[in-house]
Amino acid sequence: MSRRAKPSASPPASSAWLFLAGAILVLLTALAYRPVADNGFIWDDDDYITRNANLHDLSGLARIWLHPGAAPQYYPLVHTTFWIEHQLWGLDPRGYHAVNVALHIASALLLWRLLERLRIDGRAKSSPKPAPAAAWQAFSLAWLVAALFALHPVCVESVAWATERKNVLMLLCYLLAATAYVRFERLDEEPAPSTAADASAGDRPRNGRWYGIALVCFIAAMLAKTVACSFGVAMAVIIFSKTSRIRPAQLWPLAPFLVIGAGLGLFTAWLERHHVGAEGLSWNLSFAERTLIAGQALWFYLRQILWPTNLCFIYERWDIDVRSPTQWLYPIGAAALVTMLWMLRRRIGRGPVAAVAFFGLTVFPALGFVNIYPMRFTWAADHYQYVACIGLIALTTGVVSSALSRLGRAAAPVGRVLAAAALLALAGLTHEQTKIYRDLKTLWTSVLDRNPRASIAYSNLGMLAMNQGDDKEAERLFRTAAEADPLHHEARNNLALLLSKRGENQGAITSLREAIAIQPRYAIGLNNLGRILAMQGKLVESATYLRRAVEADPRKADVWNNLGATLARMGKPADAAACFEQSLVLDPRDAQTMANLGRSLRAAGQFDRAIDCFQRALQLQRDDGTVRRELAATLMLRDAPAPSPTPQP
Repeated sequence: MSRRAKPSASPPASSAWLFLAGAILVLLTALAYRPVADNGFIWDDDDYITRNANLHDLSGLARIWLHPGAAPQYYPLVHTTFWIEHQLWGLDPRGYHAVNVALHIASALLLWRLLERLRIDGRAKSSPKPAPAAAWQAFSLAWLVAALFALHPVCVESVAWATERKNVLMLLCYLLAATAYVRFERLDEEPAPSTAADASAGDRPRNGRWYGIALVCFIAAMLAKTVACSFGVAMAVIIFSKTSRIRPAQLWPLAPFLVIGAGLGLFTAWLERHHVGAEGLSWNLSFAERTLIAGQALWFYLRQILWPTNLCFIYERWDIDVRSPTQWLYPIGAAALVTMLWMLRRRIGRGPVAAVAFFGLTVFPALGFVNIYPMRFTWAADHYQYVACIGLIALTTGVVSSALSRLGRAAAPVGRVLAAAALLALAGLTHEQTKIYRDLKTLWTSVLDRNPRASIAYSNLGMLAMNQGDDKEAERLFRTAAEADPLHHEARNNLALLLSKRGENQGAITSLREAIAIQPRYAIGLNNLGRILAMQGKLVESATYLRRAVEADPRKADVWNNLGATLARMGKPADAAACFEQSLVLDPRDAQTMANLGRSLRAAGQFDRAIDCFQRALQLQRDDGTVRRELAATLMLRDAPAPSPTPQP
């Protein structure tokens, strides 16, 4: 009885060719993102980096981890990287941008190797492949998907925007967790021979070490950005796509991922609503309206992936009408597509439905069912689909590859030409898209070029004009912003700042009251109103609004300082000192607040503590003559002899 010969496996790509493929991916991505070296800081970068007092010292690093309200969002791993970079290169934007690009490239490389492990081309490791040379195996379908992701312009917003370190750091941790979990489930191995028709990867022994690594990396991803909460479900989708049947034994290890994801995700949603300010009239939406938003967003993202032109930082927020039958076609069409792919899974494989499910589940947190602050201006954003787009890119690439393979070996050169053309085209688009993040003026001008209804762009350009001394243009832009969006409370606040600067305090107060009527927990507006009222001597009313401001956002040091100054003028030095101390907890390097604390302590008769505060203020700002004089006066008061008792007759 002769033994059956084993099928000859195609020779694997050598390490040299794999290194070359990786080097090409790195080089193409680095060249595409070359303009980030000339980019500065833009929107939100002040809260995260340039004016983030937590980045200055070790006490700030402790606040990042121990006080969720000390930063705009509780993403401590992200703020820790910013803290480290602040120690290394201060506020040089080039360093922050270079790290973002490096993280994006690392994720692309990791994605390539993960997809190779999952064998997304559908061939078994031992299956013969009539490739003309082992070299081409290095440039596999998995490599192409990773390269398309690395160069796709919808990723630019996450990479070229320093604040979106959240996305690029989260994805790296996410992919590390996914790689470890695939190793744990042994999904990268071919099923062991079995007489059972339902043999699956679940029959194999697992390595608990990989499970521990996956859990740690997943927690790190959640501490970078909680959109990673869908990881457990995404792993279930991958298991479904690689095995003939999902067994309970394959699901229970996912429970900790689901629980941690749900817990931190709900906590972030709470912070987004109550801390960031994603509540009010702009978010008063019914479930039906949110369903329409989600349906249109899904197809919008699909279009942006397949035809990435006219990308915009703030897309036009489409109108929602639950009475429109046409708008209901979007969510119905999305559901029908998933249903169709599910029904066809035995004919076309599980890959398509798994890819679509991965996309939908990963982008779900940003579809509008949960309040997130940017929904104030737009229903969709490129950075929302940074992770999710991998599923659709893989699906599209696989469909095209499958179509070409059916044409025979003669189509292989055509496929390579198409792949090269696509990569070069995407690289060019990414190179140009990166340039719009150069500075604030370039960013907001580009938004208006593609979205003339973007009230936020008018308002922020107005702030730039005001800072440059062009008050007339600033007022025009602020009023245009308010007209474009009657609920834009920030535009009214900015107009109030301009009016106050010109001495028109009554007009400023009116504008601020309008802003607060729209958004009652608008801490910046409450703070500005309280400050202007204090300038007019209306101290009791000023203190009322300033207290509302610290309740709305207790992490703003300047609000605590303003409240302390008002209380000091009201003759309440002890209460004022408590406010100044809280302000210094948030920003220990503010010399003016330190001096204010010294004045309040002196008024309360605590001369030694007051002297210490004045000395520390001078250490922070040595050339402050006023503080030097106050220090000298306080020393004289402390050392002055007590008055002699009046002699009795």
